Amino acid sequence: MRYLSVEVYGQKFDPTNQWSTPPNPDKLSENGSKLFIESREGNFTDDNLIDMRERGEPVVVLRVEQHPTVKDVEYLVDPNERGQKMFGGNFIWSSDSRVRRILGQRPMPLHDHVE
Repeated sequence: MRYLSVEVYGQKFDPTNQWSTPPNPDKLSENGSKLFIESREGNFTDDNLIDMRERGEPVVVLRVEQHPTVKDVEYLVDPNERGQKMFGGNFIWSSDSRVRRILGQRPMPLHDHVE
């Protein structure tokens, strides 16, 4: 299998804004995990990801899932997590056109923690 690296975009914590929430270090997007999606055109291989894990780098291959009740809504999740996956305000995007062909022409919500 081959993989593409993706980046997280989200709101930064603003202590002066009552609606802004402080960082949650358990979130994938905030715990330093390197995030990937599967792609035949990817420049990373299984061996690359294994090497990263052996060096102690947290690596997560995200999976696109359909929303269970809302038609035509997709989101990205860590398939290894068990429990109710929650959206934490972060999105996945990349300037790489290969990623846009997989995810579509918009940032995709990242359900990056479990409650």
